[in-house]
Amino acid sequence: MTVRARSFRISDELWDRVLKAADEQDRSASYIIRKQLEKLYDGNKKSAKKEVKESVLPDYINKELWTDFLKMREKLKAINSDRAKNSLLSELDRLRSQGMDPNRVILESIKNSWKGVFPLKSNNDNKTSYKDFIQ
Repeated sequence: MTVRARSFRISDELWDRVLKAADEQDRSASYIIRKQLEKLYDGNKKSAKKEVKESVLPDYINKELWTDFLKMREKLKAINSDRAKNSLLSELDRLRSQGMDPNRVILESIKNSWKGVFPLKSNNDNKTSYKDFIQ
């Protein structure tokens, strides 16, 4: 005899084990099956999530400035998850490859209360440097 529980097929041997477990726990067989299916579903759900690596701050980004930026983002009710930090760091890396100073980009975001980082409008504008801002 094969019994269908939701979309799973249960063999006779497995069904006997379920009935035995139900007797031992003084529970119904449907309760045991439901709990086992919930465990199976939860296990699949957890493994399906993409793992996000914890962000590592590159050497070319000033740690104080980065911390201030994250604090400012918190005040703006932005979530500083690892995924968000990685996204910000990859954008800063992309802007750095275009010749922009990532610290100046972060400084502009702080000055304008932006949650994200954006390209500088004028790359040659040396009116404010992040070193002046920190000192």
